[in-house]
Amino acid sequence: MSLADIAPERRHQVSPIVGPTSPIGCALPPSAAIPGTGGRGHSPDVLGIPMAKATPDKVVVAPAVRGDLCTIPGVMHGGALMALADTVGRVMHLPQGAGTNTIESKTNFPGAAAPGMWLTGETKSLHPGCSTMVRQTRIQRKAGRLIAQVTGTQLVLPPQG
Repeated sequence: MSLADIAPERRHQVSPIVGPTSPIGCALPPSAAIPGTGGRGHSPDVLGIPMAKATPDKVVVAPAVRGDLCTIPGVMHGGALMALADTVGRVMHLPQGAGTNTIESKTNFPGAAAPGMWLTGETKSLHPGCSTMVRQTRIQRKAGRLIAQVTGTQLVLPPQG
């Protein structure tokens, strides 16, 4: 199933790449539950990123690899992995209503992920600043093999209003 198979008025209600629970056994809220994303129609919805766990020091997601995010050889596209890491990394230590804009990103791809594999993305803060933030995100297969490691710097955008 792809996002195109879901009626436009229902796209915000479902995560197009996962079932009702993740491989780590927790219930998956809609992607609109990710703080700071503004709800439906944003990158977590499009990529199907369900949040599994969030603490002040760590954010964890547990998406599955979707075929329409893969390259011709059948592995998840590097840009999709970077977008996943960027989206997860932006939600830590944000003031209520604030946003971010990525100003630098460095990614290593030591592994690959095929359609249907469950991934875990875990972000830790390296610098929780007021005007910029630096995050490191590790994306792994369920079994623990590293797929991508992303270090990103984001400009903190003040709340609008």
